[in-house]
Amino acid sequence: MSHGDAGGATLPQDATDVRYHTHDGEAVVSFVGDRMPDHLVRAGLIPDRHALFTERDVVKYAMPPGTTELPQGLCGEGLRAPAWSGTTPDGMVLVGRAPSGAEELRRPARVQVTFRCTDPAP
Repeated sequence: MSHGDAGGATLPQDATDVRYHTHDGEAVVSFVGDRMPDHLVRAGLIPDRHALFTERDVVKYAMPPGTTELPQGLCGEGLRAPAWSGTTPDGMVLVGRAPSGAEELRRPARVQVTFRCTDPAP
């Protein structure tokens, strides 16, 4: 799948391993890309590049280092810890951080976006 929208989540042009699942009015979209965090800013998922590393904006996601997590119903590779979690106007975003503990993302970074699905206008 190339860049565009996947159920409301804007994807970067280099997105690979795109997976999604919907259930009970909520959608989860997972993808991998090298253009993070710039894409996350352009898509409105984070306010700026520094938000991924600033405790007041985005908090460390509670997963033991090296473990992986997949939401129920989502297949493929899961987000691997360490990860950062932040809220968006419509839901939540998780981004894989570098295992070194440095203030950088994995390369490529896996992103998981969760948001409420809305009914199309009549």
